[in-house]
Amino acid sequence: MGKKFPRDQKRINEQIQAEEIRLINSQGEQVGVVKRFKALEMAQAEGLDLVEIVPGANPPVAKIMNYGKHQYNKKKQEKKSRVKSRKNEVKGIRLGIKTDYHDLEVKKKRALKFLKKNYKVSIEVILKGREKMFFPKAKEVLSNFIKSLESPVEFDQEIKKSPNGFNAVVKAGNFVKKN
Repeated sequence: MGKKFPRDQKRINEQIQAEEIRLINSQGEQVGVVKRFKALEMAQAEGLDLVEIVPGANPPVAKIMNYGKHQYNKKKQEKKSRVKSRKNEVKGIRLGIKTDYHDLEVKKKRALKFLKKNYKVSIEVILKGREKMFFPKAKEVLSNFIKSLESPVEFDQEIKKSPNGFNAVVKAGNFVKKN
C-alpha cells in the first residue's frame, strides 16, 4: 500500500497514478479518455502541466494547464476574499460616565482611525454598581461622543439600552481623508 497523498494538494504530471484519464485540453474542450503517457506528451508539447482535477472519478479527470499560474490566481483570490471579509469587522470603544476629557480625546482619535480604515465602530458606555442610577447621563455621554467625531458618521445600529449601559455601532459616512 503506497503512501497517502494530501487531499488539498493536486497531483501533477508524473504524480498521476491512473493508467487512463479523461482529458480536458488547455482550451477547456474534452478530448476523451486517453492513456496517461499520451496526455503527458500532449501537455509537454504545449509547455504546460497535466493536473488531476477530479481524482475520485472513474477514470480520473485531468486538465492541461499552467499549474503555477493556477496556484498564483487561487492565492490572489483568497487574499481578495479575506480583505472583503475584514470590512465587516467591528472595532470597540468603551466609555464610562466618569471618563475624563483627555481620555475621551484619545478614544475619539482611536475611533477616527478605525473609521478611516472603514471599520465599523461599536461604542459602549458601561455602568458599574451604583452608576446604574445614571442611565440618562450615560446616554448623554454616548451621544456627545458620537457628535464629537469630526467626520460624518452613519448609524449602523442606533443608540440602544443594554443591561449595563448604552451602545451604538457607527460606520464612516462620506469620509474625507485629511492629508
